[in-house]
Amino acid sequence: MKEIVFLIKKKFLTIILIFSWKSIHDILLPYFDNELSRLEQVFLADYNGKLLYNFNPINTNIIKNFKMNLLTPILNDDLLSIGPHLIHAKKYDSTNDLGKLPFRTILKNNGHDHLVGNQKLGFNVNTINLWKNNGHNLCKEFLTDSRVVKDGWINDDWIKKHIDSLELDVKYVNKFFGILAFEIWYRLFITKEMNSNTTLD
Repeated sequence: MKEIVFLIKKKFLTIILIFSWKSIHDILLPYFDNELSRLEQVFLADYNGKLLYNFNPINTNIIKNFKMNLLTPILNDDLLSIGPHLIHAKKYDSTNDLGKLPFRTILKNNGHDHLVGNQKLGFNVNTINLWKNNGHNLCKEFLTDSRVVKDGWINDDWIKKHIDSLELDVKYVNKFFGILAFEIWYRLFITKEMNSNTTLD
């Protein structure tokens, strides 16, 4: 696994970014190379990896940039001192494939359990429907003359090969939405040609 070096030269700025699959592998491995059960390994990686080094800093920086107030009641100190130490049977019902049990209990005790279903949603939406309704057009609009392609981040051949496929696999649809998000972020914060008030409708 070798490092990939990106050199981006703009009018008054040069950015050097070093990407390495090995460094990512080295960070993630300890969460899965241990005696914990598979589910507990995921809990460990979720909190110590995705939350602390992905969701939290990204969301915090977005909030700061747009001068918004950040409210995260699920991340308060009291909850974090208790939640990670609960045995997984108190958090997840493997028989019924049902998670977030403490939150469901709180909702039920307060008469609001009707607000959540039993299907795990997480952060997912029906991306196939989104793709068919508007996503394909948005990707065509932004990725046809893509800045992330021009600066060497994304391979244009892959985009051209798959963007107009009639029955695109959901993994490819999700990949396109990821590239679209990257493109918009890039235009907002790197090339600065987009305004934060711009809407995509």
